[in-house]
Amino acid sequence: NSSTNSVSVFTKGTEQGLYSVFLTDANPGIPTASATWKLNYNAMNLDLGRAFYVSKGLSFRPFISSETIWMHRWLAVNYSLEDAGQPIILNTPGKYRGRANFWATGPRTGMDTKWYLGCTGLNVTSNLALSMLYGEFKSSAMCAQGPINTLRASYTNTYWGAVPHLQLMLGLGWESCFCSDQYFISFSAGWELNQFWSVNNFLNPSPDIETIVLNTSGGLFMQGLTFRTKFDF
Repeated sequence: NSSTNSVSVFTKGTEQGLYSVFLTDANPGIPTASATWKLNYNAMNLDLGRAFYVSKGLSFRPFISSETIWMHRWLAVNYSLEDAGQPIILNTPGKYRGRANFWATGPRTGMDTKWYLGCTGLNVTSNLALSMLYGEFKSSAMCAQGPINTLRASYTNTYWGAVPHLQLMLGLGWESCFCSDQYFISFSAGWELNQFWSVNNFLNPSPDIETIVLNTSGGLFMQGLTFRTKFDF
């Protein structure tokens, strides 16, 4: 996944422009800034569970499993000089490059539930899973500043920590047995939510670029439409 945005302001007269949280606080304001954020996320689960009916219209599948994830994020911020109202030396452009990587593994447990709508094979399906992951965080950051983007600071940091992961899904499905019940096929579509706590491990330089702050308080929230198909024999 990726996201890009930009903003520009008028810096003539009394307007002071944009203030950068990554560059030195000596700059009086920047006319234009743009940023790109990218996410590469991979997960692998090994499940052990059993489905059973509690009534003709309701089935449960509790499970235990292990989960392993790899998460890579990039943040690039560029400041440019598109305003001709001030000399270049006063605008002091610059850039920030940040990387935050995380891999972890841990136990996972949850419950899959299906409510059947008559004898049509249609059902309302919901999935709930909770994991406790433990792994390694790796962060790096670079700041450059000035008319020729002179390198001002570069930082790296590595540490280990635990992260909870909550996964929820609610949707509609259809399933059926065929060939004298030798084969089973199912399709489902639903809205899925994933919440990771305390994984926002980007390095943020202070405005004077003399100290560095590791941000560990923020989380990562993902949501979207998920399609699944299953074939048993």
